[in-house]
Amino acid sequence: MRRGGLIAVAVAAAIALAVTWLRAQPAPAAGRTVGPTAASGVTLGGVDVTGWTAADLRAYLASASPVTEPVEPSIDPDTQGRVPGLDGISIDVGATVDRVLSAPAGTAALPVLGLVPPARGLADLPPGPVYRGNRGKQAVAFLINVAWGDKFVPPLLRELRAADAPATFCLVGAWAQLHPDLVREMAAAGYEFCNHGYSDHSWAGIGEAAARASITRADAAIEPLTGRRPVLFSPHKGDINAAVIAATAATGHTLVLWSRDTIDWQNPPVYRVLERTAGRARPGDIVLMHPTAVTVQALPAMIRAIRDKGLRILSVGDLLSPDPWAGTPR
Repeated sequence: MRRGGLIAVAVAAAIALAVTWLRAQPAPAAGRTVGPTAASGVTLGGVDVTGWTAADLRAYLASASPVTEPVEPSIDPDTQGRVPGLDGISIDVGATVDRVLSAPAGTAALPVLGLVPPARGLADLPPGPVYRGNRGKQAVAFLINVAWGDKFVPPLLRELRAADAPATFCLVGAWAQLHPDLVREMAAAGYEFCNHGYSDHSWAGIGEAAARASITRADAAIEPLTGRRPVLFSPHKGDINAAVIAATAATGHTLVLWSRDTIDWQNPPVYRVLERTAGRARPGDIVLMHPTAVTVQALPAMIRAIRDKGLRILSVGDLLSPDPWAGTPR
């Protein structure tokens, strides 16, 4: 199923929940006030609202509770990583009233949905890495680290475009400066960017000042080529320590790692890459890959298999957003 189909299914499911709630509500008391009324034969969630005024509709919707409750951000007990929260979904009373009153006679009006944010955001948790998105979001993201593999970047981009699949490219700053045309091609196609440090150095024993310098220098290399400063940072090999965590926070980035790894740099067979990714994919997963021959070969089947599970493919930023429909054309 392509991206638009999965989005439509997710929205339809939320609307179906809202309609179920509406059908269970009692109609407002008899008696009409002055003002516009719903046209003849207009229904809201299967309920005939012919002649209802704005006041009637607001009274009917007044006790509307969230279709889904917001989920607070948390710390994953297994990885100790930060897990983003998720907005709840509610019926937008004012917009729904306006929709009903403007609906042509004999038509069915669907409720307008709105979002209910959690009380806290990811930034309210202690600084630390993010390994995955919220499991309540039926989506995964591709994180593509690029420090080498130049010749495989163009075919990788072609496969992503052919499948209409978003991705987040995590660029080493020095590599970006050596390959400005490839970076501009990624930017023109609308892909998200992540900072991978200025060079492919070790982050295992690095100090905070050196970590900040590498991150800042990479930003300065990437931003002129892409037109935007990366807000995500992911270190080489996923090596983190207190200094890396502090430097990431100090430079205003979100520290991102991953929950599924292709290990494509070892040149495994295609079936192994598929087994490690699509075969084990769960909602919220961040899938790590690199520009390699096996990744290019595996990507079409990987995307199909993930979507066949009912999962959308998002950028990392959209996956980590609390908005359940982030990345959805609206």
